[in-house]
Amino acid sequence: VKSMDGFDVDENYIELAKLVQQHCGRTNCNFFPSSLKAFKSTDTYDFVVSTAIHGWSGMKFPDYVSFLDRHLRPGGVMLFESHELDAEKDWREKRAHLTSRYSVLDSGIIDDTDKSIYASEIREFLILSKHAL
Repeated sequence: VKSMDGFDVDENYIELAKLVQQHCGRTNCNFFPSSLKAFKSTDTYDFVVSTAIHGWSGMKFPDYVSFLDRHLRPGGVMLFESHELDAEKDWREKRAHLTSRYSVLDSGIIDDTDKSIYASEIREFLILSKHAL
């Protein structure tokens, strides 16, 4: 890719990302600490990744999706991951909200069951495409 931006509220994850970037010899990545609410960039991207953080965002789900949508270019692709399906009881409604706004290119199940937190850690991922204007 030409360039990549990444942010996380936890500065430890930012430092880890920078170490990986350095190890891989990459110079086209920008990492910075920020919460979703503090993220003020108006940049748009060809690809957006949302890995099971919507429940931690402090935003209502439709507002969270609108936030992602503002940063995804028309024709862009988003990887969206649910939280654990046994804990995210309203995933069916959230999934319907996403699939009413985007085309589903692919979907599947992630299972990293370790039984230490939930009865299972099965999550769904969706690869979504934003409709071109």
